[in-house]
Amino acid sequence: MATLFLYTLMCQATQDSTGEDEAYINFNGQRVFGPTNINDAQSREIGVFRRFEGQATVDLFDEDSPDADDFLGNLIVSQGEAGQGVKIATFTGSGAHYTMSYEVKS
Repeated sequence: MATLFLYTLMCQATQDSTGEDEAYINFNGQRVFGPTNINDAQSREIGVFRRFEGQATVDLFDEDSPDADDFLGNLIVSQGEAGQGVKIATFTGSGAHYTMSYEVKS
């Protein structure tokens, strides 16, 4: 069993061309963060940790009500990453550009 720590979400470029995104994060299909309003050059502390076994999936979305939410990308982490320190994931779906710092610990 391992623990995934999600530290910070940084927005380099929003998906919405007219302003802020309403970003949220799912862990293995369950929402664990957000939505939070975020714009270009802004960051948000996530401060979430979840235990998992084998592999886990982290998905980033932009909430777009009443339209369908925009999928901005995903990250697949594995127990094998434990002990490798803080890493940076990049999400560039739907024209957005985000980075997220995370760490896997045993």
